Formats: sequence, C-alpha cells, structure tokens
Amino acid sequence: MRKLLTLFAVLIFSAVVCAQTKYKTCTNARFSYSVLYPSDLLKPKKEWDATNSGEIFLSKDKSAEMRVWGEFNALFRTVGEQFDETVKDYGAGVTYRALLKNGFVVSGIKNDKIFYQKTLYHKFENIDVFYTFTIEYKKTDRRKFDSIIKKVADSFKFDPNAKP
Repeated sequence: MRKLLTLFAVLIFSAVVCAQTKYKTCTNARFSYSVLYPSDLLKPKKEWDATNSGEIFLSKDKSAEMRVWGEFNALFRTVGEQFDETVKDYGAGVTYRALLKNGFVVSGIKNDKIFYQKTLYHKFENIDVFYTFTIEYKKTDRRKFDSIIKKVADSFKFDPNAKP
C-alpha cells in the first residue's frame, strides 16, 4: 500500500510540475525541426554555431542545459551506427537506450548529472540529416525534469514549416 501511495504522489507531483511549466517552441528553418523547451526554466543563450544548426538553452544557475541541433549525415552512417557511436561516447553511465524506427534515445548519468538524448533521422531534400536534442541536469532535479523531458521529447520533430 505504501508503494502505491508513493507512486500516486510522484504521478501527481509530475502532473502538477508539467501543467505549471511554460513552454515555447524552438524552430530551425535551415534543418526544418521544431521542439518545445521549458521557457520558465531554460533561456535561449546563443546559436549553436555560425551555421545556424541549433541552439543552447541554460537555466539561470547554469545547472541545467538543453541543446538542439541538426547535422548533415556527412559520414553516411546508418541510424544504428550513429546510435552505437553515441552510446560509446557516453560510456558506462548509460542506463537506458532504445533504437527507434527513425532514431534513438540514450540516457543515464555522467559527471554527477542526468543526461537525456533523442536523435531522429530524416531524409530532407535528398540529404540525410540527424536531428538531436540533449538535456542535462543535476540528479537532485530529477523529479522536476522527468515530466518535462517527456513533453519535450514528444514535441521534437521534423517540421517542414519551421521558420526562424
């Protein structure tokens, strides 16, 4: 009974946090993707680089960071190869990994922070493109970010109507 009550409390807390969190949409016209970000927790700080491939979002205290970007598949990797390389890069801290039909998800703990990465693959104008977003935050903020990650991950998509 105690476990059931604890689970119920966690679900209610997650629903309240998600309902109270404000979101804005980040779009990228060059790579045609869009994703929601928690605008009351993370603020856009700068473009990923001069090529307009993505953006970086930081929390006020810089303890949480979200990055989103697109990149051409210049090495002609399959989704499986990109997945294997990502898992290898994160190393022993990977606690969850899932290969999807058109992408993958990897999450775990690295440098005492929780990380979550979702990468999607899409052929856009006959060019293979990988779209990726990552979120990294303190382990103590897990309850706050669990529902946020779900909403952000569900919103992440190829968007042919993306405008700056």
